[in-house]
Amino acid sequence: TLELCVQRYGRYALTTGSVINQIGSIVYGQGRYTESEQLTRVALDTMEKAGAAPNSVMIAFARRTLGWSLSAEEKWPEALAAFKSMRAGVEGSPLIQRMGGGDVNWGYAMVKTGNAEGAAEMLKRDYETALARTGDTDYQTTVARGRYAVALAAKGEQSEALKQFALAVPALRRPQQHDQ
Repeated sequence: TLELCVQRYGRYALTTGSVINQIGSIVYGQGRYTESEQLTRVALDTMEKAGAAPNSVMIAFARRTLGWSLSAEEKWPEALAAFKSMRAGVEGSPLIQRMGGGDVNWGYAMVKTGNAEGAAEMLKRDYETALARTGDTDYQTTVARGRYAVALAAKGEQSEALKQFALAVPALRRPQQHDQ
């Protein structure tokens, strides 16, 4: 627990910061976005004061969680800044492919802050990755296609967006195996 972690390692320890971030992620998953944002900011402060390198995996994960929370709160410029900070910290690392190569929250933050072009590129990569990994009829691929269509519409490519939505919607309406 967090209490034991603080007792054992102290308030400003990497392990403590990591545990706080894990709690922030859990709280995010529960839909408690403001609390998740607060916890993640505390986690980042803890890890930074404990001496975590700016390019550490722990810092990158915390920045991603912060970006997700801010996106859910529709604080788009702040979310975009969190995602950019995350990417800057892991530039050149293999993590870049897993963290922001196709993050829907980051993509929506781009759309909402006027970078529909960048969002379309990111969400297209996400769709193509899902397509290659699981095929055209998989639920996750279909969802990724719909997200890509949102970015295309924001970019002004209405015809292509409608085409992608038309392909996504029927598959989204089918009962999914993962729900059973």
